[in-house]
Order: sequence, then C-alpha cells, then structure tokens
Amino acid sequence: MSVRDDGIGLDAADVTQVFRRGYRAESARHMTGRGLGLYFGNGIIEAHGGRMWAESPGRGQGSTFHFVLPLRQERSSDRQMEHPA
Repeated sequence: MSVRDDGIGLDAADVTQVFRRGYRAESARHMTGRGLGLYFGNGIIEAHGGRMWAESPGRGQGSTFHFVLPLRQERSSDRQMEHPA
C-alpha cells in the first residue's frame, strides 16, 4: 500500500531518519505533535512481519509512504475450526 501527500517533503537525510522515535525533519519542527506517528506505525508494521519506507523527490515536493505486509498462510487447524465437520 502507498500513501502520497503534498506536504513539506523530505531530503535524502530525512528519508533515512523519518521512522526514528521523535524524529522531526527541520522543515517540520514548527508543527505540533511529538514526531511519534511514523515511529509507532513502523513498529506495528514490523511486528506483523512487514516493512515500511518513505520516498520523496525533495523538500516542498511531498512524500510517499509505503508498506507491505506478508499474507497469512492458512493452517489446516484454522480451516477445521472455521468449518467443523
């Protein structure tokens, strides 16, 4: 899944740091918040075996945030519980 914004954008240094706890890009330091949203979101995605990353053409040009999650493999015991004989 990908989500694109038209916000402040990120330079190359910001892209590598944006998922750190409390990190704020220089251009975002005047905004309210604690800089925890992407940190927590990334932690949830990783806890489920996924991956999250950001891309941006640069400051003032918006950013795109991506994540992928693995598909759950159905186990035979799950199928038996869902469809009892």
